[in-house]
Order: sequence, then C-alpha cells, then structure tokens
Amino acid sequence: MKRMGVARILEAVFSAVLIIEAVAIGYMLLKTPNPGPTKSTEELYKFGYSMLSSLCANNGLDRLIFDSNWNIRRGWEGDLKVVMNSLVPPNVVFNISIYNATYDEEGFIKLVRLNRVPISNVVDEEAFIKAGENILITYIYTTYNPVKDDIIILFIYLRLATLRGV
Repeated sequence: MKRMGVARILEAVFSAVLIIEAVAIGYMLLKTPNPGPTKSTEELYKFGYSMLSSLCANNGLDRLIFDSNWNIRRGWEGDLKVVMNSLVPPNVVFNISIYNATYDEEGFIKLVRLNRVPISNVVDEEAFIKAGENILITYIYTTYNPVKDDIIILFIYLRLATLRGV
C-alpha cells in the first residue's frame, strides 16, 4: 500500500509539470506581437505623406524643379535636398526619386527619371538595410504647364527609414 501512495505522488508531480509546460508553451504561441513597430511604421507613412503634400502644396515642387519657361532647372536636386533636410527629423533617413510620366513612340507610358543625382541624406544605401522601420511611398503629383498647355504627371518615390539608437 505504501507503493501506491508514492506512485500517486509521482503521478501528481508529473501532471503538474506537464500542465505548467503546456501553459508556458501556449503563452509563447499566443503572445501578441509588439505593437511598437507597427505604430512607428504607420507614423512614418503619415509623416511621409504629410511632408510630400506640404512640398507639393501651392506649386512648391513646381518652383523647385522648373524655371519660368517650364524647363528643368539646373541644380534643383540640391535645392530639394536642402528642403528635405529641413523637414526630416535627425533620426530619419530619406531617399527621393522623381520620374516624369511620358508617352513613347508606340503610345506606351514610360517613366523618365528627372533627378540626375541622388537626393538623399545618406551616402550609402546600407543605412536603409540597417534601419529600424523602412517604408516606400509612391506619390503621384500632377501639375499644369501653361507654356505647352499640357499636364505634367510626376511619380515621386520617397523612401524613409528610422535609425536605431538615435
């Protein structure tokens, strides 16, 4: 009879360990992801769209890129870089590319890159790989060219990333 008591105690201990392990594994599997990165990504998207909207408001982007005859200005990339640097916080890196949507000889739409030099606050693209949150915004901007009586469609690709530990 003493052996039956020992067996019951071992059975109870084994059952308790098994239940504790099941609860621990279940907790790890059902644990909700950290909402921090998602919130930061959403804020970065909102910031990027807000910045581009402000930049394009009241033909601000037109005055940066085009001269009074609606030809592309020399050095506009440097001017846009200065504006972008003034808008972006120190812990955010950016890279912006602007394309003009035109038609080719066959009637298909083609994108012609307007900026000849990179418009970015980082030299190495490695900064985006090492960054925490990393997003790409596509912004379509239309404007009117009164000289040629034509619509200009610009595709703006803005890449933003937050640096870790800054």
